[in-house]
Amino acid sequence: MLANTNKQERIQMATEGENIEALVEKNEPEVLAELIKNGYAKEHYDKWKTHEHGNVRYALACIGLFPEIFINDKNPSVREAVVRHHPEYCGQLLARNKKRHWKFVCDLINTRTDLKYVKEFLNAKIPKAVNKDKLHAIRLYYATKTTAPTMIEKTMSPAQLFQANSPFWATGLTITHIRNILELYTQVEPDAFFKYEKTMTTAQLYNAGSPLWAREYTIYRLFCYMRYSTTAKLIKNTNDQSAI
Repeated sequence: MLANTNKQERIQMATEGENIEALVEKNEPEVLAELIKNGYAKEHYDKWKTHEHGNVRYALACIGLFPEIFINDKNPSVREAVVRHHPEYCGQLLARNKKRHWKFVCDLINTRTDLKYVKEFLNAKIPKAVNKDKLHAIRLYYATKTTAPTMIEKTMSPAQLFQANSPFWATGLTITHIRNILELYTQVEPDAFFKYEKTMTTAQLYNAGSPLWAREYTIYRLFCYMRYSTTAKLIKNTNDQSAI
């Protein structure tokens, strides 16, 4: 049945569910992984969970199977696939103190991540020589979700909160928005950011050949983010009042 076929053709067969048992018998890791990916040969999955080739175990982990086994797999990609589908294993992955695992979990975290797993990440040891930009954003996001502003902070604008190093300037923002603001802020002079007065438009600066157009554009983007934060708060407050 498989005579005169090459591996690419057998992978295509696996994709389409053709000659399944013959493909299983041949035991090619890439072909078996394709069978798993497409939901074929399920009766072999239990046996394959200890397959010698990492591609097969990774394919099983990618569909959420055998997490209690694969979280201890010798292949780091298999372990990471477990956490992608079963975030409750996040702590076990981070406990290995591997730089790649820390970066993987950091990249995985977003506003849909359960806060208890965000806390596990924030409590984990930070590896050396890693970019901490997103970590800072995650810390701010977590603070806005788990603590309450003071009475004074409630009266302050996002820009004032930012200047005061209060995390609540980030209220209502996604982790990506927070990170973007922090990265943009480092590109401009702090005084220019907070005392921005537009004597010339960005277009005028650009047309005049002034190098300041880039700085003015960056400041403009920062203010757009700050306005977004304020608008998000107003919408949330309105919705809260309507719900009551």
